[in-house]
Amino acid sequence: RLVRTFLDKAQQAMNGNDQFRGLQVIILAAGYDTLAWRLAAEYPDVKFIEVDHPATGRAKKDAMHTMLRKRRCKKIAEGDLTSAYVGSELPTLLYFCHEAIGESCTLQDALENNIENAANSEDKGSISRSDLTAVVMEGLTFYLTKEENVKIFRELGELFGNHPDSGVGEICKCMVAFDFFTLDKFGRPHNSNIARSKSPWLMSLMKYKVMLFGEPFKWGITPQELPAFFDGTGWELVPSEAVWPGTECDTVATYSTMMGIEYEATVEWKGI
Repeated sequence: RLVRTFLDKAQQAMNGNDQFRGLQVIILAAGYDTLAWRLAAEYPDVKFIEVDHPATGRAKKDAMHTMLRKRRCKKIAEGDLTSAYVGSELPTLLYFCHEAIGESCTLQDALENNIENAANSEDKGSISRSDLTAVVMEGLTFYLTKEENVKIFRELGELFGNHPDSGVGEICKCMVAFDFFTLDKFGRPHNSNIARSKSPWLMSLMKYKVMLFGEPFKWGITPQELPAFFDGTGWELVPSEAVWPGTECDTVATYSTMMGIEYEATVEWKGI
């Protein structure tokens, strides 16, 4: 919803604008989510870039091609040759960046040097520092330390925020949508109803399940502490009313799971 709002507003603002620029959406730690694929079909003129670990990325790419091949074969078997190849190819502006981000490779290095087209691996593609950019970080912040999160926002600011052009009309140059948990003193996602639910053992179980099969929770923050987290970074929280009508705060508790209350927030680049 948020990305669609950004893209729709940006396209309207750029319509007839002499200083036309492109649009790009970058999804960090995309996992097996098909958001980029779905949106790339809806917005064929927008570049979508998925960033993920090579192992996850390869498995997802293979699964996508397998599904498209089966869809095409099914149409042919049914004698529907006319539409057999309609929708059976990956979007032309969907790109993958499969790199293990860490000390040996920064996010900036990966985005500038390791991007390939999902449909054509010979097309290496590139990011644009001058395009209006939306970044999605879903299910990522709580697996990183505070310092690692700060580094990602700093790199994104250096990549897309510091370009001389600040945006188009009321559309910011770059926005980042992310989610986060508030962790309790035991490192568990905090749930304000924990005392009434009497299920702290369930939350502990979920915490250690995540540690066993994935990554441990490393960082959490309260909605009240979030503005201070971005002080001096060049990023500013966007009032959630812009995305979630009827709300009056900077963060929104989107849903409560067994793990606790998950919050979503958006920041846009204002400059340092």
